[in-house]
Amino acid sequence: MKRITAIIMAWAMVISSLVGITDREAKAVETEFKYSVEITRDGNKVILQWNEKESADAYEVWRSCGAYSTFEKVSTVTTTEYAEEESDSVYKYYFRIVAKKNNQEIETSDVVSLDRKLWGDAVDIFSPDDDKDRINSRIKSISEKMMKASDAEWSDERYALLFKPGTYDIDKINVGFYTQVLGLGKTPYETTIPNVNVDSAANGNVLINFWRGIENIAVDTGSKTTEVKWGASQAAPIRRLYVNGKLHLDDIGMPASGGFVADTYVEGQAGSWSQQQFYLRNNHMSNGWYDGVWNIMFQGCTNAPESSEDWASTNYHGYTTIDNTERIKEKPFVYMDDGEYKVFVPGLRNNATDISWSRENMGQGRTIDIEDFYVAKADESTAEDINLALEAGKNVIFTPGIYRVDQTINVTKPNTVVLGLGLATIICDNSDTAIKVSDNDGVTISGLVIEAGANESESLLQIGESKNMTDHSDNPILLSDIFTRVGGARVGKVKSTVIINSNNVIGDHFWLWRADHGTGAGWTEATADHGLVVNGDGVSVYGLFVEHFQKYQTLWNGDNGKVYFYQCELPYDVPTQADWMSDKNGYAAYKVNDNVTNHEATALGVYEVFVHTNEYIKLENAIEVPKTAKITNACTVSLGNVNGEITHIVNDKGGTVGSGISQQGLKVGLNLYPPDPDADVKKLLRRAFPAGTIPVEVTLRREM
Repeated sequence: MKRITAIIMAWAMVISSLVGITDREAKAVETEFKYSVEITRDGNKVILQWNEKESADAYEVWRSCGAYSTFEKVSTVTTTEYAEEESDSVYKYYFRIVAKKNNQEIETSDVVSLDRKLWGDAVDIFSPDDDKDRINSRIKSISEKMMKASDAEWSDERYALLFKPGTYDIDKINVGFYTQVLGLGKTPYETTIPNVNVDSAANGNVLINFWRGIENIAVDTGSKTTEVKWGASQAAPIRRLYVNGKLHLDDIGMPASGGFVADTYVEGQAGSWSQQQFYLRNNHMSNGWYDGVWNIMFQGCTNAPESSEDWASTNYHGYTTIDNTERIKEKPFVYMDDGEYKVFVPGLRNNATDISWSRENMGQGRTIDIEDFYVAKADESTAEDINLALEAGKNVIFTPGIYRVDQTINVTKPNTVVLGLGLATIICDNSDTAIKVSDNDGVTISGLVIEAGANESESLLQIGESKNMTDHSDNPILLSDIFTRVGGARVGKVKSTVIINSNNVIGDHFWLWRADHGTGAGWTEATADHGLVVNGDGVSVYGLFVEHFQKYQTLWNGDNGKVYFYQCELPYDVPTQADWMSDKNGYAAYKVNDNVTNHEATALGVYEVFVHTNEYIKLENAIEVPKTAKITNACTVSLGNVNGEITHIVNDKGGTVGSGISQQGLKVGLNLYPPDPDADVKKLLRRAFPAGTIPVEVTLRREM
């Protein structure tokens, strides 16, 4: 260590000569380094090393069991090194060194731990040994900063709150913008908090409660009737939770617009009074579901309500229920096992029902040691660093923060996992695509906000270089919790935010968003043709939210595609009809090309919000598909003080919504396209005979 001190002093002198700093400033450089503490591990041994503090005759080693625990003195040494054998976990303890002279304190070092060395300062890690008042104080300071839209909607601050396994007797956690709550147990049962809460961000309005999340934790209120309020809209996923309470998905009935819950076990009821649309996948709802408005979809859920008998005319309780999820992988997550950090990558499930885990079982999948990850930190990791790690075969975790990239992040190896924590955000600083994934089996990209920069890019996320014939059905690429945005926080320009060229890709929760408000919002400022372009075959997307793009919101060119739940608002800000013309009035919100031979989409809502226009704007069809496609339960709704219309729902079928035509907030729907010619007869039969009692001799005949 003395040799290192000499080197640093030499460098201080060189710097002094080059930039003209004073001897006193050079001495400060030496002193700052001289008392820093380096922490490393050797197996189960934690090793602390520090440079000699001038005039010190002893050093006290103080240790705590967590970042917010009380420190206790564990040793006094006269050397500049301390080693501790730790049988529980090398990540358990936090340390600081106190330099002493004649038994008097000279200086105290900063706190160090292997936790902090691994994750950096952007991640808050809580231990059940921590002081609950200090945990409450830290979380409250974050919540107060990130809860109000006026303060935080466009903030560059990001937070991940990680809770080590154990029970926490703490206050209810208010989860604000860009905040993610994560349990570190193998199953949610291993980490328990009393409650979480998401209130309205502005004036009782949940419509802009975006960009937050909670995963892999037990929320145990002590009663299945106690409310767990998650009043959020898009990009606010709930995943892999155990909830002993009533999971309520709005704020006292105020407007709410879209959400996502997956792989979650709820002891009480789940539901919402005012959610306009919502998607729930593979959940266990012990006491069922209540309420909801135009378009609520349940897939693979236990105790889901039955599909609405006539969905098209159902303005409240508009339910679509499918018994299973055809092909799904759950999102990877960080956890602790025997004191070590690992990442669990859930496996592929076919025809999946209910949750993927149980009290004693993580579910099928594979585990990756944390040593096989490059843990990126926004204040120090460059795109070049990340690419070097990926090329060396590492997986990548993005810790919370803003990553401004000056080159494409290239994911080139099969089965690579790229995982964002705390709404980690990647911004294109030039015209490159932010992330490109080669056409390989089993890649996972999860938990990222990818944002357009001021220099127009072709895309933000691209899967596969071009359309090809490679079959990935046995080990598909997974894209989960992918959130893109163009404008809002800053000026942004891109052609298409997500392009999928590979086959058999699974998408699990997208919110692809061109800004309708915020910085850079406007027809010529936030420019983007498409949210999603799919060229690959056999692509399935579960929970697809796409909004405000300037041409086709979703453009589907691949065969055998499937979409389960679609939510789309049209652009608010079309200047004139002449600025927004395909081969007819406007661009469909959901467009499947005519040469596609097979396509299915279920539970689609397209909303007309022409509020910043210079003239009356028309969209001919909300949805355009070839006659070979099948569309089940599609609707349109006119929102706000609009200046335009959607003339038809699908391919010139379905009624019109718009200014002076339909009542605002009431949907116009289609149950099926192409229409079922026997629909009216079947409806009469259902009404005449209770479910399951239609006599076998009753058949349908149609004259040929």
